[in-house]
Amino acid sequence: MIGRRLLSVVLMLQGTAFCVLAQTSYDAFQVIAPDLNGTARYIGMGGAMGAFGSDLSTISRNPAGIGTYVNSDINISFAISGSNTYMTDPGTISVTNADDYTGNITYSSDGSRSGVKFNVEDVGFVLALPTGGMSSLRHVNLAFAYHRDKNMDRTLLYSDDTRFPGYLTEFRDLRNSLESRVNTFDFNISFNHDDRFYWGMTFGVLSAYSCTSGHFYHYYPAGQYGLEEPVDITSVDRQNELYGNGFDFKLGFIARPAAGKFRFGASMSIPTAYSMREVYKDYLYAKDGEPREGTKFSQDTWFKFGTPWVVNASLGYSTGRTAFGLEYDCNIAGGSYVKVNNYTLSQCGSGDYRTYSAIRAGFETNISLISLRCGYNCTFPMFRDDAVKYLDDTEFNLNRMDLDYENTGHTHTFTVGVGYCSREMDFGGQLYVDAAYAHSLTDSNLHLGEYPESDPVTDYRTSRGKFVLTLGLSF
Repeated sequence: MIGRRLLSVVLMLQGTAFCVLAQTSYDAFQVIAPDLNGTARYIGMGGAMGAFGSDLSTISRNPAGIGTYVNSDINISFAISGSNTYMTDPGTISVTNADDYTGNITYSSDGSRSGVKFNVEDVGFVLALPTGGMSSLRHVNLAFAYHRDKNMDRTLLYSDDTRFPGYLTEFRDLRNSLESRVNTFDFNISFNHDDRFYWGMTFGVLSAYSCTSGHFYHYYPAGQYGLEEPVDITSVDRQNELYGNGFDFKLGFIARPAAGKFRFGASMSIPTAYSMREVYKDYLYAKDGEPREGTKFSQDTWFKFGTPWVVNASLGYSTGRTAFGLEYDCNIAGGSYVKVNNYTLSQCGSGDYRTYSAIRAGFETNISLISLRCGYNCTFPMFRDDAVKYLDDTEFNLNRMDLDYENTGHTHTFTVGVGYCSREMDFGGQLYVDAAYAHSLTDSNLHLGEYPESDPVTDYRTSRGKFVLTLGLSF
């Protein structure tokens, strides 16, 4: 039975063709999609500040937002975060084996909580330089910001048992832990014309690291049909690391009509160009029922890849002490690429990634020295519905044992925030303190990849919470 099932897997993989992005598109995904990170004010408004500016986090969304500053500013943000990943649809499915017997696969998962993480979320400054009003150019502003674009820790657990009448009961156990970090250093110059039109540009340097580790065990337990010891079908401990650097460039503007309460913004980001090293290794104890005694397999390679183009449009409306913001991102997957030894990897057919969108909405109202905020953020799925993990495209991937893959769905993020800004002090500056909480929900489905024709596709949800505190000085 096992041999025939494995043969069907090989034939299916050989018949699958699509674009290859990074060593696999699932490796690259760990460092492509940014989280909602930044200052507490930015997070409290759900990131919908591209048309308003005057917040350091807009440096990476719409560079023109730095041009709206009329005073210099410095701040630092701290974050405490954690996550919980759990299966939403445990159950049983019926399957037919190679001998036309009908059996059941019962699958389940324990929820897994990450540890509480503390980190510096964002730190930067803006230097506002007035030009003296000799022309329409009122200010030339310079800014620098460090922020963590991605900060993910989570563990996915899966287990099942397969029972056919007259056959040994098979058990499988999967553990997949992810640690992903993307640190960005942004440098900005921006311009203010008559407090009506702002434009700017940002050059970013990125440092990325991602590690997936865990195990996959597939075995017959002892005690059934005379088995005195468990028999391993597949048993492997594994780890895959990605690390490297990249750079990007963004250009944007904000327009504020003289007599209106609306303002409009737009920006464009070229694909982030990464140069990455991938190191894969595993310890194999059994494969296809044959003992391997913990044989170590290790390999590494360098490759280059580019993220999607991003086009952003934003709208802001302010009246009195209240402001509303809306934003839309279009992430154009056609701008992605991967090169290994200067050779662009590609296959005919559809790609794993689709052009996808993100929307953000935010609200802020001021009551004396206090500001209250709330926001919503939705990122649409990046993977196509029919995307699968393909390990038959390069020599590097051919011997890997991490067959499982996860297709992410929508991410919904809900935010609330509060801020305090002091009155102007003797030296002309103002102190401010902002706090925000963001709660996100990401749905996904897990494919084991061992027997695609019969493995259940299981649904998971990752719930993440983050508290951010920002301390700043405007002067």
